[in-house]
Amino acid sequence: MTEIVDERPLIVGPEIVQNPYPIYLKGLVTKGFGRGSKDLGIPTANLPEVVAAEAQKVLKTGIYYGWASVGDDLQVYPMGTTKFLH
Repeated sequence: MTEIVDERPLIVGPEIVQNPYPIYLKGLVTKGFGRGSKDLGIPTANLPEVVAAEAQKVLKTGIYYGWASVGDDLQVYPMGTTKFLH
């Protein structure tokens, strides 16, 4: 029988950041479809497609996490995003 481990490691993968990471994105927050906030109760901040297109050049399909700040607010928030192969 397989043992279930409750604790997950904080870092999965290489201990040293490798290319192409970290990736920095910057752009004006744009209006989305409203599904995240309304349907899921999760606040969202959408970036223009041209900004996301730059990241898609180096990212594989997957689910990514990171940190974000908005405007002059110095607070840094955890965030997640997906990248789908089109």
